[in-house]
Amino acid sequence: MNNILFLFMLSALKSELEKKVGFAIDSFKNCRRLENLLQNKSIFISYSSLARMFSIGNKTTVPRNTTLNELSVFLGYRSYEHFIEIFENSSEELEEYTRKVLEMKSELFFGNRLKGLELFIDIRKNHPKLSDWLCQDIALYLFNNQILPQKELEHLVANGIAEVNFMDHFIYEDDPFGHYEWFIKHASNAEKQTADFQNFKNLFLERKKMLRRDNTNQLQLPNLSLNQSVHLYSRILEIEILQMAAKEPKNLVDFFQERLDHTIKLLKNRSEYYKIIVFGRLFRAACHTGIENKIILDEETKQFCVGVVNLNELEFEFKAPIYAVLKHDSALKLSLSFYHNNRWKNALFESEMLIAKALGLKKVYSSYQKGLLRK
Repeated sequence: MNNILFLFMLSALKSELEKKVGFAIDSFKNCRRLENLLQNKSIFISYSSLARMFSIGNKTTVPRNTTLNELSVFLGYRSYEHFIEIFENSSEELEEYTRKVLEMKSELFFGNRLKGLELFIDIRKNHPKLSDWLCQDIALYLFNNQILPQKELEHLVANGIAEVNFMDHFIYEDDPFGHYEWFIKHASNAEKQTADFQNFKNLFLERKKMLRRDNTNQLQLPNLSLNQSVHLYSRILEIEILQMAAKEPKNLVDFFQERLDHTIKLLKNRSEYYKIIVFGRLFRAACHTGIENKIILDEETKQFCVGVVNLNELEFEFKAPIYAVLKHDSALKLSLSFYHNNRWKNALFESEMLIAKALGLKKVYSSYQKGLLRK
């Protein structure tokens, strides 16, 4: 985003904030007022940061992405990127999009699945950017019931929706009835296949197999770098830990610590987004293998992870395992506000399962585990 456009969007964000809170953000006093309102929502941005962000006083600084995301979430958006996407669309287009979404959800709610999917396919074609996150709604309708919706899934594949944003939006990690697992196997018969999708499919299936304690014919994991795909790279790390737990449980803690230390060095100059994803999946593997209380973190990494948990961000899937690992350090003050402000539906049940484990709810943890890992 060029500088002029960035300043324009920052001005638009400030304008929306002023509308929401009912006063102008034009003084240190009002920045303090906004700071207090944000804290009531478990969003911690100092009044001085707000002042510098909106050029109040002698200093102006470019805000961090996390700050922009938090303010956007406060306004009801999923992220700052989502705020930009919505802002850049005309009111007419948003109205047309909203009409179709409500029609789609109504059809799905009342059991007219094929009609609902037809509307979804039409929305995807005509509003590709706006409709990215609708994939999660489709996942909930299709995969959260006992009967395999085979006809509907085949209809999606036949209409080229087999790979619609698989890596970012259509992943359904929980999959309590195995329908998503069936879908990605079935989708592999579609004509268009990418290397990323093939790798994702193989890693997804291997992870489920390892979680079910099935140690037969372990997958030879692909050799992918962090630069190729942070999501695939972090999945490979997670599965490496699960495979080692099955093969050599006595060496698991040392193996995990070696992988963790190497990863910390690798992530040294990477964005917070990268760190959250990689730590989240590494720590998720630690929780599933029962070594979450044996992890040794250097002070810098620990404080970063504490900051991630205590901020009102959207990455619930990654924050839950980070919380579960940090919870074993009684000296740390951790907030669960991220759980109650969650907007991301992927791995919701599994994340709740890890939080239950961290809170010592053994019966709850066991019931979740039985449901999520059934074949």
